[in-house]
Amino acid sequence: MTILRDEHPNLRDCDGTIKFCSRVKSLITAMNCRTPANALKPGNAMWKSIESFLQFLEEWEAEAKDKKDNFEFITEQTCYGLKVSLKGALEICNYLVSECNFKYLMTARLNQFYF
Repeated sequence: MTILRDEHPNLRDCDGTIKFCSRVKSLITAMNCRTPANALKPGNAMWKSIESFLQFLEEWEAEAKDKKDNFEFITEQTCYGLKVSLKGALEICNYLVSECNFKYLMTARLNQFYF
């Protein structure tokens, strides 16, 4: 989309979509770490991606509740589930690192459909 933005007139105002896709891509990467190099550790880039997405989700939810008029938002259940999953991953990682002497958490192991 970034590449085609300048070439197609209908994509000139797609910065918000590009930013959203980038956020989601970062979150997926953070929540699917399979190697120690990309593993979740308190304060690292993966940790910050999850925190950033949680903050974005809170802001999006608040804005949707304020505007109410045709402002699209995910379902309440999806929002709640995302928050629980993301906060849970951070809490599990923090516990394992601080209490169990783990160095990191490979978040792919938390997923239900791990391959």
